[in-house]
Amino acid sequence: MREYSIKSKLLASFIVVVFIAAIIGVFGMIKIKQIAQLDSQLFTSGAKPLADISLYSTAYQRTRVNLRNVLLASFNEQDETKYIERLAELDAEMDGYAKEYQKTLVTNEGKKNFAALMESIKKFTLVRGSIVELAQSGQTKKASILMNGEGAVITKEIDDNLKKMTADKIGFSLRLANANTATAHSAIIITIAVTLFGAAIAFLLGFFLTRSITRPVNKVVAGLSEGSDQVASASGQVSAASQSLAEGASEQASALEETSASIEQLSSMTLTNAENASQANTLMAETGRVVNEANQSMQALTGAMQEITSGSEDMAKIIKTIDEIAFQTNLLALNAAVEAARAGEAGAGFAVV
Repeated sequence: MREYSIKSKLLASFIVVVFIAAIIGVFGMIKIKQIAQLDSQLFTSGAKPLADISLYSTAYQRTRVNLRNVLLASFNEQDETKYIERLAELDAEMDGYAKEYQKTLVTNEGKKNFAALMESIKKFTLVRGSIVELAQSGQTKKASILMNGEGAVITKEIDDNLKKMTADKIGFSLRLANANTATAHSAIIITIAVTLFGAAIAFLLGFFLTRSITRPVNKVVAGLSEGSDQVASASGQVSAASQSLAEGASEQASALEETSASIEQLSSMTLTNAENASQANTLMAETGRVVNEANQSMQALTGAMQEITSGSEDMAKIIKTIDEIAFQTNLLALNAAVEAARAGEAGAGFAVV
């Protein structure tokens, strides 16, 4: 099984957390955009049309009031003309409100109600024209009968259409508001769910990442501890071996000193023997000369003595050689002891040599 490095695990965990955060952010942006669109639609297709209906209804009611004023001012041509001109101004206002409202129509029911209102307004405009003509001709009574009769029926029809349009826009606005609320609630619920899911993923990643990091660290610590114990044990063994080696070197140095002393004694004895042999050689030479002068007849004896003298000379040479060897050995032993003493424990092996 492939074992990923700590760096790779940390990078992967960071990428997962960033990915979850990005999902939450993108989802939140989408939902916020949807809510903003619904709010905009709620204003343009709900609140504003209701305001246009209200203004249209108000202008229509002013039209009725001014129409009644035309009847009341039928004996005052100046006032009558002013009210008739006001009716034209109100018609323009109503036409503007109607056009603005028509732009916001989105449902078939709303379009149907608007068409019905426009049809009723056409009827009312025709009846209103008749009423104005009758009022201008002085037939006030007929004008009043027409306004309270057919005019009242059309007025009720217009009011009903306005109520239907208002109810339609209120229902549409309510549906938009409910959709906006549902979108907000779903956004909240999904955001909470995704956030909790992300938190759980982050917790699990942290937990497993911590375990994957602490396990090798613990192994390394255990290995270091075991290695330090082994090093301490080996150090103890080396120390004991060094102590033992130092003791052995010390013993060997003592033995070497004893050997050196023995060699020195041997060299002294050899030197004494050499001196004695030299003296003996001198005495023998003198004795030989005395005997040679005294008794030349004793040539056989003199020959024997000469052989003895020759043998003594050979022995003197051998003794001298031994003496030189002993002297050189003594010097080497002395130098070894001095160097061992200078080097201490580190020179123990040299002392042995």
